[in-house]
Amino acid sequence: MKLLFVSSLYPTAIKNEFALSSKRGASLQNQVNAFQWAMMEGLVLNELDFKVVSFPALGAYPLHFEKLFVSGAEIMYNGRCYGTSVKYSALVVYKEWDIQRRLKKYVEEWIFQSTSCSNEPMIALVYTSAVMFVEPLVQLKRKYPNLHICCVITDLIDDAMSFDSNRSFFKRIQIAREKKLQKSLYKEIDFFVLLSKAMEEKIPEAVGQNIVIEGIYGRHESPVVENTYRNENLKTILYGGTLQEFSGVNDFVDAFMLLKSENYRLVICGSGFCESHIKESAKKDDRIDYRGTVSREELLLLQRKATLLVNPRKPTEEITRFSFPSKTIEYLVSGTPMLGYKLEGIPAEYYDYFYTVDDLSIQGMANKLEEVLSLSDEERHLMAERAKTFIYQNKTAEYQIGRLLSFLKSKLR
Repeated sequence: MKLLFVSSLYPTAIKNEFALSSKRGASLQNQVNAFQWAMMEGLVLNELDFKVVSFPALGAYPLHFEKLFVSGAEIMYNGRCYGTSVKYSALVVYKEWDIQRRLKKYVEEWIFQSTSCSNEPMIALVYTSAVMFVEPLVQLKRKYPNLHICCVITDLIDDAMSFDSNRSFFKRIQIAREKKLQKSLYKEIDFFVLLSKAMEEKIPEAVGQNIVIEGIYGRHESPVVENTYRNENLKTILYGGTLQEFSGVNDFVDAFMLLKSENYRLVICGSGFCESHIKESAKKDDRIDYRGTVSREELLLLQRKATLLVNPRKPTEEITRFSFPSKTIEYLVSGTPMLGYKLEGIPAEYYDYFYTVDDLSIQGMANKLEEVLSLSDEERHLMAERAKTFIYQNKTAEYQIGRLLSFLKSKLR
């Protein structure tokens, strides 16, 4: 089996350049990048014959990106080149067409190289169901029947592209068109990687043709967060993620403000519509420290220094059935205990490894925060160590991608 990983990951050599060229409101997609690098790590550790191509996920020029062209670079892992991040135009509107054109050319060249020395089946493993990535692959699949498409679905199209935050009439038309076209392409996809089994309800084409991989831990980030000192004189609660209403962050901040101890601190990192509420709360309560958007490396460091990590998303919206919070594995492997609600998209096996909140009220969250922070340091440490061991043994990149490759090989027999 020959495999091409079609991605939007950021090459290490030019990631800082991308960060500097991205304008406010268009920060790098660090969670998406981390997941894809974990997939890359898994492919390497499973010793597969593969290549990777990337069209990094960035904003459009001139509104969200300062340069007309996105630079290209080799994609390196442990000193070895595994593929290319392709240069493309960031010009608004033209950008998507240019990515499609360049992707199709790159994949066709890869097909020629693969078929010249072998008749093995070819897999295009694509980390997105976006039309500009999937449509060129579908066109090539019709031309080359030995090409199979495996698509990673991390977000359902109806959730990922919402009218709620797009008031423009023309933007709404664009979104409606994109949704219709993307859904029509599902029938052309051979195999699916889903984050939850419930996704089959929304993507019937995936029934019997999918594997559920809710998350992956990539060890490539471990050196960034080693040897960190945690100050337990102050008990610090951390949330780092999107600051949208659905994340539950507003109620979480309100719950923290009900706590009385002057030795508690709340650190919040991220950006979104809830920023104003957080900033106003910080003015009223000087224990709240809003950091804004921070680098991936800084966020991982803060996680190791904190006393408790919190995912405040509640199980009150349907989307929680069809998604797995990416920060769950990130939190559990940090060495710091986690607190969160029970969400349908999180498999039951996880609940033995983090503290859960049963009462959905603001007071309920406040009570649980107080309860966990009142535990001995040793008790919280033991929970964190058990969580880390669970991830190391069951959710590593090598293990999860090994499952995916076994699934694909079984389907191609």
